[in-house]
Amino acid sequence: MGNKIFLVVFIVLFVASSIFAYLFYADSQKLQVEKTRLIQENKSLGDDNQSLSREVKKYRHKNNDLSSRLASVNKELEQVQAEREALKQKYQNAKEAKELLSDQVARLKSMKIKAIPSQASVPAEGKRDAYWQDVLQKKAELEIRIQDLIPKLGEVALQFKKAERKNQDLKRQIDDLKGKNEDLNRKVIFNNRTISIITKDLVREREDRKAALDRLDSLKQENVSLSAELKLVKSRQSDLEKSFKQTMDEKEILSRKVKDMAAILQEKSLSISSLQDQLSGAVSSAKKVMPSETKAVELPPIVVKSESSSSVPTSMIRGRVLAVNDKDKFIIIDVGSSTGIKPGDRFTVLRNNRKIGIVEVIQARIDISACDIKYISSGERIKEEDFVRFNP
Repeated sequence: MGNKIFLVVFIVLFVASSIFAYLFYADSQKLQVEKTRLIQENKSLGDDNQSLSREVKKYRHKNNDLSSRLASVNKELEQVQAEREALKQKYQNAKEAKELLSDQVARLKSMKIKAIPSQASVPAEGKRDAYWQDVLQKKAELEIRIQDLIPKLGEVALQFKKAERKNQDLKRQIDDLKGKNEDLNRKVIFNNRTISIITKDLVREREDRKAALDRLDSLKQENVSLSAELKLVKSRQSDLEKSFKQTMDEKEILSRKVKDMAAILQEKSLSISSLQDQLSGAVSSAKKVMPSETKAVELPPIVVKSESSSSVPTSMIRGRVLAVNDKDKFIIIDVGSSTGIKPGDRFTVLRNNRKIGIVEVIQARIDISACDIKYISSGERIKEEDFVRFNP
């Protein structure tokens, strides 16, 4: 019964270890696949990181170019504004010169209109020629000055028109530059936003890569620990297989002993049956004898010597333990009634000439006996092949 329980426990342990080994192998394969996937993902992330780095460098270069162009455009815009202010100042000066000339022309015209009534106010007739000569001279001078001022006035008007056209051109250029400046600002804002997004993506990818590497390290550590556990399980499995083999060998030995004992018991039971038949025949034949015949014939007394009297057990009787039943607390020894032992006799159990227990015969056969365990030393257990010695 104990061997069956041990066999069942061993089979359960073996199945559990096989299941655990299979699960460990499956987890190991999954970890290997996950490791390969992480390596490929890490490689693709590295390639993406390099491409994004190149894109960031390109966008930074474009941003620097746009910044330099924006600075040059701002500088040109400042120069244009300065030129515009200078042209405005020139226009203002030309306008003021035109107004001054207009005032001078108006004064000359008024002086010319007033010159006729002033003729009546000539005080002396003797001076009339000299007066008119002076007036004519001044008039000629004024006309000469007017003739000289008219080309200048035309030149100023032409310059004014040129300044207005140039001012309009400058306004158009300023508007174009403002449009370009706004486009450049929008491009700069877009590039800055793109750079910010790319930077965030790079940071997130680096964090993901770091997390993946940490996960890979943890998986490697788990793989190492699982490998160690697998080695331990394999060693335990090997020990269990050895123990199972040893148990099967012991079971086979016990089976052979049990078969031998069964054969011996069958043989003894057959011999007992034949003796019983003989005894029954003798009793029936004795009953058939007549009383007169019994009186006439006197038979000598028959003395039957018991087997125990002819073979008295001594301390020299020794044997071995054939089987042990720990559950019911009895053993089978290879000493039987042929040596003179009977139920109630006691034997000392020895191991290496050391007393470990006492047993009492409860049933005796010719060559074997069943003994009840009466005493056993603390921490000891009667085993097969232990010696027994008769205890008179």
